[in-house]
This record gives sequence, structure tokens and C-alpha cells, in this order.
Amino acid sequence: MSLSVDLGLRLGRSLIGVVPPTDVNTPSVALTSSCSISMSTPEALAPEDIATMLNGGGLTAKIVSFSDFVTLTGGAVTAMTDFSGGSRTWSQGGAAGTRPAYTAQDGTVGGHASFITDGVGTWLPNTNYNPPAPGTTPIWMRLLAKHITRVASGQMICGSATNRLGIRDNGSPNVFQGNGVNGADVAMALGTWFAVDAYFAAKGGPDAGTLDYLWIGGTKSSAALTGGVGNTDVTAISLGARTDGVVPGNYGFAGAIIVEGGDVTGTKRTNLDAWLAKWGNGALTLPT
Repeated sequence: MSLSVDLGLRLGRSLIGVVPPTDVNTPSVALTSSCSISMSTPEALAPEDIATMLNGGGLTAKIVSFSDFVTLTGGAVTAMTDFSGGSRTWSQGGAAGTRPAYTAQDGTVGGHASFITDGVGTWLPNTNYNPPAPGTTPIWMRLLAKHITRVASGQMICGSATNRLGIRDNGSPNVFQGNGVNGADVAMALGTWFAVDAYFAAKGGPDAGTLDYLWIGGTKSSAALTGGVGNTDVTAISLGARTDGVVPGNYGFAGAIIVEGGDVTGTKRTNLDAWLAKWGNGALTLPT
């Protein structure tokens, strides 16, 4: 835009210190300054700002991680940073064959980094996070994930035993959530990046009004059973397998967000969706 400033100065004695001749008509001269201001779309938030955005109203962000921020050993992932402020870093301290393969600039997810758990022997655990029993403290999670191939019962995320605070393969390309009780199947098209939302509240607990659910793309499956999908209290979680590497799944990952205290709804969800839509450059399918 253009900005004009009229200083209202008259040429003459006050400006140059000389009295002009009487036959000279001294005009009023406006000194004008112009500047151009270019407006652009606001910069994306830093990862730690996501935690700030999600906190409040009874909610606490426990993990905010993106595969742009990882530690590599031998070109494979050995750790993924947590920006929640709680230092709940994902870490794979096992041998080379347990470390997920890494891509620095993955064009399928907007040029961001990603990593793959191969469904055979690579996974990324987080023993720095001890989730509560969801019937005591509800847990909401969003995984930025891609289903690559179906592996029987292969875990996308899981605790210390099969189907504990987890999402896993069922009939291809379907997945379901569970925490001791199986939820309903939800389709997850192979080769597509999704923001996968899962809510664990052990319906009947403090958030009895909201059913446990798994939400992928346009499909939201709610567990209407008493107790939802269960109230198992695990001590750690892992991406791509159980925390001990059993029942591995073949998935791509670009990030993981976990929030305690209730469902992420309203303005918080709207703002997070808007940020991720920009972050993914249109490559990420959000829940609708």
C-alpha cells in the first residue's frame, strides 16, 4: 500500500532562512513519502508453538514430534524430538536393523522428512512417555502416517502388548483402534498420507459424553460399547510395532501429536488443521 505524510512546510524563510522577494509567491509544498508493504501468508508456527496452541481448557500436549527433527545413525532414525516441553523423545537404541529408514525430503508429504517402519523389524519406541489409563485421563492422538502395505495385525502405534492403546492392520487396507477391546474397521487407503486421529476415553470415564473413536479422512468410527475400546494402562508406546518390536507394521510417518485431558475440538482442532494443511502443502488428508 502507499503511505503519504503531509508535513505542511512552506518554502521560504522558515525552511531556507531567506526572506523571498515580495514579487515571489511562495507556494505551500507537501513533502510526501511513499512506501510499499507486501502482505504474505503468515509463517508456519514452530513445533513448540503447536503445544502452546493445544494446551489449556483441560488439555495438555504430551508429545509434539515431526520427522523433520530426528537424529540419524548410519542414515536411519535413532530418535525423534519432542517439542511439548516434557522431553518425551522417541528413541531406538537397538541394532542397525531396528532403525526406521529415513527420507530427508519426501515429495509425497510436501517435501518434509519422513521415515518408514518396514513391517519386519524396524520401529520407533517412546519409553519416555508413560500414558495414563484413559478412563482416568482421556488421550487424543494424531499421527501423520501413510499405510504402505498390509501386514497381518501390524501395529501403526501400540503399547507394550498387542492391541494396547493402539491402531493396527485388519482387512486390507483397513485399520482399527483398540486398548484391550477392538474397535470397528476404518479404511486407510494405501500410499496416502493421512492425519489419523484416535481418541481413547474408556467411555464411562471422565469424558463419558464422547465415544472413543478412530477418524481417518471422511470416516469416523465411534466405539459405542460400554467402556469404549478399553481402559488398559500401558507404560510406553511405539510407532510401527509394540514397544518390544513385536507385530510390526509397514507405515510411513511424518509426525505424532499426543494430548491428554480430553478430545481436541473447536478452535483448537480448527487451528491445528489449518496449520497442518499449510505444512503439508496439500499432501496430507485431514479428517473431515
